[in-house]
Amino acid sequence: MTIASRFEQSSFIALALSVSLAISGCTPKEEPATEAAPADAAAVPAEIAQAEAPAAAPAAVKEPEIVKLELAKLKPEARLGARLFYDNRLGNPGANLATSCRTCHIPAEATGNKRRWTDKLALSVMPANDRGSKLETLRNTPTLLDATTEKSFPSDGEYESLPAYLTHKLTSEHMGWRAGETDQAKKEIQALLMNDDGTDVLAEGAYAEQFKTVKNIDVVTLSPDDALNAVIASIIDYLNTVTTNKSAGYDAVMQQNRLPEGLAGEGDTPMDYFGRLFLSRIANEEGRVQMRFVADYDEEAYQGFKAFFRMGTTWSSSTNGEETNIGNCIACHVPPRFTDGKFHNVGTTQFEYDAVHGEGAFMNYKPAAPSDKTRSRVDAKDPEKADLGRWNIDPKDENIGAFKTPKLRNPAGTDPYMHNGRYATVEEAIRAHLKAAELAKAGKLRNADPELLKISGLSEKDIANMVKFFEQLNEVPPDQYRDFRISNMRIRQDPLGEATFSN
Repeated sequence: MTIASRFEQSSFIALALSVSLAISGCTPKEEPATEAAPADAAAVPAEIAQAEAPAAAPAAVKEPEIVKLELAKLKPEARLGARLFYDNRLGNPGANLATSCRTCHIPAEATGNKRRWTDKLALSVMPANDRGSKLETLRNTPTLLDATTEKSFPSDGEYESLPAYLTHKLTSEHMGWRAGETDQAKKEIQALLMNDDGTDVLAEGAYAEQFKTVKNIDVVTLSPDDALNAVIASIIDYLNTVTTNKSAGYDAVMQQNRLPEGLAGEGDTPMDYFGRLFLSRIANEEGRVQMRFVADYDEEAYQGFKAFFRMGTTWSSSTNGEETNIGNCIACHVPPRFTDGKFHNVGTTQFEYDAVHGEGAFMNYKPAAPSDKTRSRVDAKDPEKADLGRWNIDPKDENIGAFKTPKLRNPAGTDPYMHNGRYATVEEAIRAHLKAAELAKAGKLRNADPELLKISGLSEKDIANMVKFFEQLNEVPPDQYRDFRISNMRIRQDPLGEATFSN
């Protein structure tokens, strides 16, 4: 298809989508493809269709208007970036599945806060073209919350900057392009900026007009490379607004009790933070019977919080004795974003591999050099296939099976969990970590992260409590947070298990 014919077709599509569903890419999983789809075209997963429905009304009627209202709160630069983020014309026009950034990273504003910039699939669907009836991503789609604060992308850290990563994404198979088609992808993006007529729902004029008004860029003068860079810079303007708000029950309790929210600065460690938190603030608040809870934050969530944060034995005035249930979770999931941005092996690849090839098989797996096979899904027919994570970028033994620590905020909108989407629930993910700790202590987990060895004493009750704590990491909209923070605020009583009372 030529660039000219592509835009004759896309004008018709934009008009049709503005009437029925789309925002020039807002609902790519439900749109018609830009070309007739082959008989074996990838089916739309039911999970995506369900996840895209906003809370108050059917997506087919309300989503474009809801999104436009929410994005209107942003500055012009971010609105331009959001329009590009939603626009499936950035993908290969000949693909059998119209694709935009929003296809996999489904925004909160499009779903009534049900999803948090990720879909609900273990592995997302990609355009197949002539490569088969269905293609999936290698790894689970991560949330884009706080993406602009990260120093490497994706979970193996292959790209050391967000612009470099977005360059890859916009010109790769994720947008329907094949190897060797990078230049064509750039030319299509260049043509989109020059020929867009501004008829889609999120448009504030044609792209040429918006870029001139917002960025003082004349798109007619841009080379294909410059056009791609301009698009990426604008998308990043939007991603700068995609942040956690620190508006969860967890944040309210931390603020009400004046608990330190994270590391004090460079050189501070999780163990230093643990000491300040437990030996100073929590001990003081509990001893004076001044620990405050808000909303539905209850004793179970509080005990789950303590198990999650505890890196060593502590003393509790509630139990009048030692607390030895040590989750050691903040060694890697450092608050307030609950990640250290580093790479750790917690057994996820080994569990997947051994489930197919037999217990202990991964311990004997001998990769030669990074290749397509070491960046693959586990395959029962080929024992060389596995996803070795960071090892593919830096092939040292200590990197086998290591992946970047994921962020934990808003877990209700970022499931399923881990780099392969293997765990559907928080409880399953917690149990997998405990299994990894047991194997590490027994010397049966290959390249076990040393922090796993420090997890100890966690009971079934602790697991249930930690699940309750995770619920307190789900944020409410910022404009609701003040009332949420003070609603039903109460002081926790001693001993453990007695009811709290209103303040």
